[in-house]
Amino acid sequence: MLYLLFLITLIFLILNYKITKKDLLHPSVIFCFMFFLYSLLCVLNRKHFAISLHLPTIIVITVGLIIFSSMTYIFVSKTNNETNIENNVKKIEIPNNYVVALIVFQILTIFFFIVYLTDLSTAYDMKARSLSEMISLFDTMTKFWIPIFNKLAVPVPMLYRIGNPLTTVGAYIMLYVMIHNFVIDRKINLLHLISVLLLCVLIVLNGSRSPLFRVITMAIVLYYIFAYKSGQLKIGNRKNLYKFAVLGVVIVLLFIGMLFVMGRSDKMGDLPSYLFIYIGAPIVNLDTWIVNATPHFIGGFTHIFGEQTFRTFYTYIERILPVSGLAKGTIDYFTFSSNGIEIGNVYTMYYKYIYDFGYIGIIPLTAIMAFYYIKTYSTIQNDKTILGRFSLKLFIFAYLFNDLMMSTFSTRFYETAMDGPFIKLLIVTALVKVFYFDFNKVKAWAEKPIYIKRKVKEVDYEK
Repeated sequence: MLYLLFLITLIFLILNYKITKKDLLHPSVIFCFMFFLYSLLCVLNRKHFAISLHLPTIIVITVGLIIFSSMTYIFVSKTNNETNIENNVKKIEIPNNYVVALIVFQILTIFFFIVYLTDLSTAYDMKARSLSEMISLFDTMTKFWIPIFNKLAVPVPMLYRIGNPLTTVGAYIMLYVMIHNFVIDRKINLLHLISVLLLCVLIVLNGSRSPLFRVITMAIVLYYIFAYKSGQLKIGNRKNLYKFAVLGVVIVLLFIGMLFVMGRSDKMGDLPSYLFIYIGAPIVNLDTWIVNATPHFIGGFTHIFGEQTFRTFYTYIERILPVSGLAKGTIDYFTFSSNGIEIGNVYTMYYKYIYDFGYIGIIPLTAIMAFYYIKTYSTIQNDKTILGRFSLKLFIFAYLFNDLMMSTFSTRFYETAMDGPFIKLLIVTALVKVFYFDFNKVKAWAEKPIYIKRKVKEVDYEK
């Protein structure tokens, strides 16, 4: 069964690669590639972890691949190999004093978060720790020692509480503008780069690598689309494949290096096993759960609609409204391979779909996700006015692209799209677009004269 899954994922990868005219960053190609990569790692580690899969798991993953492929066949762009762009495209201009103000705000936010890490470490056991050790402690507490973390109740500095969401949005906008302008004139504004790097620093201090991966994937997607729109990149060119292969190796090495910064260098002793936990093991964990839980075709194990799939949304609702009992505990339990080796606590996106709704839940939830990514990507490809302006649609698509890639890992699309930080990011970014990037349009609309129509009584002049 393991080799059957490998063969199926390979076939669907080739099929979608052909349908999309060799578009390496088409959502369906990425989706199929990630499951192909995970199945490949399972094949390579089959003896070490005694991996054997079962038919229900093969069917579940295949259904998802069919849904993405079918949606691609419907929405695939007819202009994949055409470049329809405007001439004389200008850079997106942001005054440097605005960027400097953002950078100062970011530095203050970082400083007060370090103060918070120090206070948390002191409250825990009064021991002196290095910065990397404090990062590791914070990450462990917020993920696995939640009762201890809540009991300590260390107050979060107000400036960090306010600055974190605002500076994060600002830095992502700087990333968008930096990549856009680089494609236009091959120059990078140093202030834009500093803002993006400070975002990365804050992410590292929080102890999680997933947001850092999001920054990288967002930059790649933006460059790919801007370069395509400007005619600098041709979809289907074989050189693109080599470039992405090299880029992939660089990213893996970068994240291995992050283990040292975050105080996790002890994981380097068994690096192949550590990588398998993130790339491959989720499929094995899904199979183990399906075999042991024997889920139904219709109906899950919950009494609240989408209890686990929409868990982040319910958690956010409980934070802002006087309600309780909506957010339930996580079901991401650590599990072991059939020969007793611990292989993490992630089970691909299908785990929570099936847990909440039964096997039938795979179809609508995967279809909604596929529709968003493929339809939006097709719309962006056919849009002739992407360059020279700030596109909210492209900004959000590039931001969420990471969650498409991480679907082999967990239910990231719904976890992100319905979480408080993303909702805030969406609102703040939309406001920035309207009141800054589109200010002239808003001003013109506001200054537009208002004409009052009056009904004139008709007079019969023949009388």
